[in-house]
Amino acid sequence: MKIGLICTFVSQGILSLLNLFISILILREQGVEQFGVYSLVFFLGLTCISFQNAVVNSPLSTELNRVRSASFGRLLGYYNITNLFYCLIVLAVAAIASWIIGVSFSVLVMYLMALLMREFWKGVLFCLNDAVLVMVMDLLFAATTTAGLLLLVPDSVDGTLLIIGATMWSFSLVVLFRPVLRRLSGLATCWRFFLRHVWHKARWTLVGVLTTELHSRSYLFLTGSFFGTGAVGTLQSARIPFGPLSLMITAWSRFSRPLLSRWKLEKLEERRLTYLFASLGSFAVMNLVFFALLWLLWDYAVEFVFKDLDAGLFDIVILWFVLTLFLHLRTSVSVYHQANSDFRFVSMTGIHGLVLTLVASGLVIALDEYRWMPLALVAGEIWMLFLLLKPIVMKRA
Repeated sequence: MKIGLICTFVSQGILSLLNLFISILILREQGVEQFGVYSLVFFLGLTCISFQNAVVNSPLSTELNRVRSASFGRLLGYYNITNLFYCLIVLAVAAIASWIIGVSFSVLVMYLMALLMREFWKGVLFCLNDAVLVMVMDLLFAATTTAGLLLLVPDSVDGTLLIIGATMWSFSLVVLFRPVLRRLSGLATCWRFFLRHVWHKARWTLVGVLTTELHSRSYLFLTGSFFGTGAVGTLQSARIPFGPLSLMITAWSRFSRPLLSRWKLEKLEERRLTYLFASLGSFAVMNLVFFALLWLLWDYAVEFVFKDLDAGLFDIVILWFVLTLFLHLRTSVSVYHQANSDFRFVSMTGIHGLVLTLVASGLVIALDEYRWMPLALVAGEIWMLFLLLKPIVMKRA
């Protein structure tokens, strides 16, 4: 378990540094307007991954703990076909998004398809306990992408996405050479399997993902609609330092969800709770230490990354720190409930958080101060964390 967890964090750390490098490069070379466009594309990709997790990756990670090894290939084939159907749906989304955001449709499609295929096969490898291969793939992907961006130095978001998408495709295809991952199944059989074994979980995870995505991403589109892409670029610029931390919780979730599910089957509830509270404490300490270092080194960060932006940017950085802290805590507890198959409870909690966030966002828009937009997200995260922790604390007591 320790080796897998370490490799998972290393893998996500590599991707976090890569995303930080890309953000700084676009901000310095292409300006805040182009960075605002890239931020919208990046968060569209994260949104597509979230829905993919709901209908494909999360059910797969829990099902593999219950299936015999002889049936593994067939089960994987079902989910493989399901993922391909999901990619077709994303094609339609990309057609609309490319027109709204202002990027090339072909480039956006290549980027999103590469991202989704890569995430699916990485999820399969994590279920196979092959975190070492994932780490090696991510290291090669990051090195190749960095080299491409430094050598070509694209002057537009389209060029940047083209390089990233091309390298993602190359390393997504590497894993297909593993025979166990090449299994496909018939469409009719796959559809029956989905309705019988997946939909009862996926319907609630879809609701949960929809509300969570609206809660966590709506500020981008509200800010862009009412204040312009420049305001989006400024907000996202202040969030750049916390990009690596935000992606670390993704790594923890990907590793911990099947682990907590397996311990649930083995009736090791005390170990599950110990693991959860240890993770909560670790994320709290990590965020506090990171913010303290950022505060001490802020003058250097301004000179290196934010020299052309408003000097008052640190006020927004403080709000992003508070949001990142509560986002980590809430996500950790949410994964615990997902491992219990409490998808309906998690979804209803997300609806409560979404309502509070939208109300708070309306107040920010009415006050005509986009810099306070992170506060709307903080309010929703705190409320959801309270609702998710309540049954655990009561059970523990």
